Amino acid sequence: MCIRDSGYVVSPDIDLSAYAGSALFISWWQYLQSERGYDLARVAVSNDGGITWSKVYGEVSGNVDLSWA
Repeated sequence: MCIRDSGYVVSPDIDLSAYAGSALFISWWQYLQSERGYDLARVAVSNDGGITWSKVYGEVSGNVDLSWA
């Protein structure tokens, strides 16, 4: 797969050490419509400063959410 253009958002580190051993949940709102098969969306998290990433959602494309979900 050839990726010509890529956009992404990375937040600053969030210190969750006070919650060690607890279950953590991530959530967001999205309205997502893209060109099916070409414009892909995914969400990934890192626990080592961005060296490695674990995918938690996606890759999806097309008419995913046509209202806020």
